Amino acid sequence: NDVYSSADQLISQEAPYLFVSNFGDTPVKIQQGDILAKAHTPNTWLDHTESFTDSDRCQIQAYNALVTSLVEQKSRKIKSETTLTSKAHQNAEGPDDILASPPVEGGPKTALESEETVPSLSLLQEVDICPDLTIEQKNQLAEVIVKNKEAFGLDGRLGNYDGLVHIPLKPGTKPISLPPFGASPANRKVI
Repeated sequence: NDVYSSADQLISQEAPYLFVSNFGDTPVKIQQGDILAKAHTPNTWLDHTESFTDSDRCQIQAYNALVTSLVEQKSRKIKSETTLTSKAHQNAEGPDDILASPPVEGGPKTALESEETVPSLSLLQEVDICPDLTIEQKNQLAEVIVKNKEAFGLDGRLGNYDGLVHIPLKPGTKPISLPPFGASPANRKVI
């Protein structure tokens, strides 16, 4: 699993860094003194242009031109512009859907009472507290519940939590009340 290596690279004196790749599945700890690569002086190690024949130089120039054109093609693809076509993007920035369902008559039904009303005196009996908690933890949790009983819908009224949430809308959007998702009239009856 300790498979790590360094590719051939030129290292400058101003930034003497050696890049090492870890090909294993686990982290590798490199200790001071570990040999990671073998250094050579470029002037003596690399080939000089004088050592190549004219045909070798032509092949090198052709290969250089090929690599340069491939890099340009790849960089053009990278610099290409992408357009988002997701439904969320269209909803956020595009025009409103004229085929959307008409607003629900009367707006959201936030004022409707639940069929089952819970009296505030039986709040702790109605809340399902985990039986695995210690008695001290249950008492602390019950204290928090009673302290925040206004957040629960009790005695036939809706719960109330004093918190503000900013929901960003498209500029110029009017508030509407629509079903959470589009459905055919037959499916609406089922929903």
